[in-house]
Amino acid sequence: MAAPLTAPFLWTLMVCSSFMLVSADQTILRVDSGVTVTLPCRVPGDGTVRAAEWRRADLVSGQYVLFWRNNKVDIEASCPSFRNRVDVQDVKNGDVSLVLKNVTTADRGTYECRVTVNKLKRRSVQDTNTPISTVGLIVDPVHRPITAESGGIAILPCRAPENDVDGDVEWSRADLEFSQYVLRYKDKKVDHEAQCPSFRNRTNLQDRKNGNVSLVLKKVTTADTGIYECRVIQRGNSCMRTSILDTDPLSVINLRAEPVRTTITAESAGTVILPCRAPENDVDGDVEWSRTDLEFSQYVLRYKDKTFDQEVQSPSYRNRVDLQDMKNGDVSLVLKKVTTDDTGTYQCRVIQRGKSCRRTSIQVTDPLSVITLNVKPAVPPGLQLLSFRWTETNTSVIHGLQILKN
Repeated sequence: MAAPLTAPFLWTLMVCSSFMLVSADQTILRVDSGVTVTLPCRVPGDGTVRAAEWRRADLVSGQYVLFWRNNKVDIEASCPSFRNRVDVQDVKNGDVSLVLKNVTTADRGTYECRVTVNKLKRRSVQDTNTPISTVGLIVDPVHRPITAESGGIAILPCRAPENDVDGDVEWSRADLEFSQYVLRYKDKKVDHEAQCPSFRNRTNLQDRKNGNVSLVLKKVTTADTGIYECRVIQRGNSCMRTSILDTDPLSVINLRAEPVRTTITAESAGTVILPCRAPENDVDGDVEWSRTDLEFSQYVLRYKDKTFDQEVQSPSYRNRVDLQDMKNGDVSLVLKKVTTDDTGTYQCRVIQRGKSCRRTSIQVTDPLSVITLNVKPAVPPGLQLLSFRWTETNTSVIHGLQILKN
């Protein structure tokens, strides 16, 4: 026969069963960077909360998002990246929801809520090792489109969490080769070895000491068009396990650099120059001048592999075109003996193969310069004189008629 269950054992079983049956609510929240978000957690049943803790699954063991005890938040117990940004909603009424302010993508993860409760009726303490609420937080980075003009300066905004940069700053672009950066600030200096050559001497951080890690991009060209991502690795303040220190971008900027647009009017039989300059005045690849109404694969002028490629040149431009001063980066098109048939929209492209870090599968580039050329037919000198004399005679006749009328 089985031994009878004693009262103490029954009490222990009842308390343990009550504890084990508490299951965590599963919640997924998605928010934008910069807002305040509340992660829900409510104590089931009656009782007084003695302590409440919020943890995140990817933090180092023993690190808290928030630890509430003795009727206040224990600031020292919080991971540094959460200090002064977290609070609990309404502990007195059993609502221990986490209030998280000024969220960034570094806050994404799975949060767990645990509480220790004084049970009023049973006069016991219930210590919850199992979370009573689990919240998956997804934080979308700041997405912003920016348009800049060629030759100008573009500022791509980004701020470090809590304006505190205690680690590395990385600006990357989605179409660059792996391990190539627009700008990388590491170990208190710019890492030039990891920087793509086309961005050297053109980039800087706006005000890093005050947490403003916006990218300042100078001498913008259409080759700078792309999607830029800003990351800040806060090694000192981060409590994440070192094996998962990869961070989501804080800011995603879609930069569109507009080409230089110019309208030029010329007269037939003359020479016209269509302006275009290579980025940084450095031509280390190919130069292409095209016209929008030409057949596909036909060029006004194409300079490739250090020679002019006449095979792909439109016959109407042969022996009439040249580049102004290619050695000094001036790839303006010199067009001689212009005719009205030359009227059209011209585009200049420079493919900088040596300095470009773009993946070879996406080497198509936007034009640096777009020129609308209007060619007027030349007026012979004799016709100009005849026109003048006719106008003078016509004016005299009209004047004489007016005198007779009066």
